[in-house]
Amino acid sequence: MRYAFGFTLWAVLIQLLSSCESVPAVKSATEPGSGVPGLLHDNLFVSSAAIPEPSAIHTLSSQQQVDFLNYFHDHRRSHLKPHQRVYNYLDNVTDGFSYDKATLTASRAMVEGEGNCLTLAILTTALAELVGVEVEYQLVETDPVYLVSETTLVRGVHIRSKLIDVDSHARPGEFLLSRGGTIVDYFPSGRERFVSNVKFQNYVSRFYQNLAAEALDLKNTDQAYELVKQALLADPQSEEAWNLLAVVYRRAGHEELAEEVYRLGLAQFDSPLSILTNYRLLLTAQGRTAEAQQLLTRLETYDSLSPHIWYLAGMGALEAGQIDDSVRLLQRALQLAPFSDRVHFALARAYIARGDHEQSLRYLASASEVSARPSARNLYQQKYQNLASHYRKEPTTSP
Repeated sequence: MRYAFGFTLWAVLIQLLSSCESVPAVKSATEPGSGVPGLLHDNLFVSSAAIPEPSAIHTLSSQQQVDFLNYFHDHRRSHLKPHQRVYNYLDNVTDGFSYDKATLTASRAMVEGEGNCLTLAILTTALAELVGVEVEYQLVETDPVYLVSETTLVRGVHIRSKLIDVDSHARPGEFLLSRGGTIVDYFPSGRERFVSNVKFQNYVSRFYQNLAAEALDLKNTDQAYELVKQALLADPQSEEAWNLLAVVYRRAGHEELAEEVYRLGLAQFDSPLSILTNYRLLLTAQGRTAEAQQLLTRLETYDSLSPHIWYLAGMGALEAGQIDDSVRLLQRALQLAPFSDRVHFALARAYIARGDHEQSLRYLASASEVSARPSARNLYQQKYQNLASHYRKEPTTSP
């Protein structure tokens, strides 16, 4: 494998297993009961720049298609299975790619030579569609990847794609839990945790969700609304899209509509963890402490394996002055993400708020130890020195 800027594609051969899980059908946005039309309020937003059509996401230019098809059909590669040829071409064209947080269409990714994990899945799909190779999508969580803003935490998970082996099919009387093929992903850290398989419509919805989050970062709520609307139309049963719509309403100053979406979402989804977490933040910001505490009690009944849920809940409790709750929730996050310096640092903040300076020093030291970012390590070490010199009588060296 070739490395570019420290990143590489990762191929893992998946063996056939017997058994299978079924996934219920997703409602269309136009079906009764989908709930999407009632969530949307177009009159409150101004239509912005053109939104990419779903068909444009995977469309490559004519020259890009020719280049790939010439490679794929070259007789010198005829001994390779179709999914292997697609992977090898990806390996070639992404040699030199730089990882970037932006979500791009397949054609733009080829031109610009960059993109995030979802962009890689989009490019993989675009190539695979040209030659009839099936693609599956998986949601995985990788500690310590988080994307955090001051008021919202975007889930620390990403989509990776899997090119399916054409010979991977069930024999008579057999079912497959996992089909053979090759996984394509950035960052093989060894700490990836498989979360779930992802349906195509949810994968498309995530494209628009990512663009909506980027628009929110730029404080463009009009564009963010148009994008999250497309995300909901692609997959009306996406809890993440419902949650993001509520965030857009809140950022645009429509807190009553945000709360309406949250309330409906609590009734719509079996495990509305993102909605519970962000709804609690809204109630806390409004000073509705008792209601926020009720949501926290409900949230803690779920056995979530996602550290971001407990991290955000813990930070919300910390900002609300609920220090004991904050420590408890952040400890749950730490159990699931022991290598996340952000969680260690959050615990240091919680313990200093509790007045436990020794514990705060302990977590500042551990944050420095596990951090992979030099700038963050320097910050933690400086805070450690400042706290140690202020609260310890004897001279103390940094970790």
